[in-house]
Amino acid sequence: MIRNRILERAAVLAMACGLFIMPGCRTQNDEADDDQVVYVAGYTSKLSNGGTLEVPCYWMNGARTDLSVPNASTDGCGRSIYVSGNDVFVAGYLASGKEVPCYWKNGVRTDLSVLNAPYSGWAHSIYVSEGDVYIVGSTMNNSGDGVPCYWKNGARIDLSVMDPSKWGVASGIFVSGSDVYVAGSTSNGSDLYVPCYWKNGVRTDLDSSNEGFGNSICVSGNDVYVAGDIDHDPWGPPLHFPCVPCYWKNGARIDLSVVDASESGRAYSIFISGNDVYVAGTASVPCYWQNGMRTDLSLSDTEYGFGYSIYVSGDDIYVAGAAVSKSSFIALPCYWKNKVRIDLSVADASRWSQVNSIFVTSK
Repeated sequence: MIRNRILERAAVLAMACGLFIMPGCRTQNDEADDDQVVYVAGYTSKLSNGGTLEVPCYWMNGARTDLSVPNASTDGCGRSIYVSGNDVFVAGYLASGKEVPCYWKNGVRTDLSVLNAPYSGWAHSIYVSEGDVYIVGSTMNNSGDGVPCYWKNGARIDLSVMDPSKWGVASGIFVSGSDVYVAGSTSNGSDLYVPCYWKNGVRTDLDSSNEGFGNSICVSGNDVYVAGDIDHDPWGPPLHFPCVPCYWKNGARIDLSVVDASESGRAYSIFISGNDVYVAGTASVPCYWQNGMRTDLSLSDTEYGFGYSIYVSGDDIYVAGAAVSKSSFIALPCYWKNKVRIDLSVADASRWSQVNSIFVTSK
């Protein structure tokens, strides 16, 4: 089933948290001040009633703020963060029997509408423009199939798919003036997912010959960039490896290098700074690509990791993600600044925690 395939892929991408780790993109053309404030969003886990409870949170220069949930037994995840003036926005979802899309503004939570209340919804990425709050995600129809959508100030706009009886996914969002761009994927009616993006609701399919996913989107001038990955064997088994990290510029695909061609790579996040294209992801190790040239990020010999989100401020390159112990399979949330890793506080070091999104401002 398509739904089973997307959920299986979700487990690979997100590990312990949520469906997708594909934060929205930002652009930056100005030089940064020396003093920078680093915001990262994700979740931390702790012991609760004999089990593990995932707590949505964000860190500001390393200080963690846990976000509100309806009750002490509700799991949550912070998927994406955006800072506008003095306001901190975090998009994510709650999980208590089903997933509820939501966002927090300065810690105050707003739950978002879904197509059918018995079914779930997810908020994946957030963008704030001229006071309007845009959140992209997915909801389910009456058949339990995923419908890509975005919410503008809480009002949901559902997006077109190739086949309404199959799954669609929306993962990244970017707003340029009055134009709203969304990256995602839609099923062609068989076992093939087609990467795509929507501009003001009009869908453009990116690659019809390879299964793929559009994870993050940026617009710079007249150019539209979508980061994601493709599977070169669309007729192989579900999640057939290796997947190839890539990005599309105006529909033309640029494949990105990996450490080992027999292993999968992922491109989760894209950022444009001047004429430079930055993509964060994994290529057997957490990494980023600058104009196609890969930089691998530091891990110990006993770890593997993920690079989920990228932000460029002046000459500084930030990548957020997680370092995972090979022995305990426990993730430590972290980010890298110019390849130097900064580990973040957690509620319980014996349980999985991770960072999904990063945003940097100047003091």
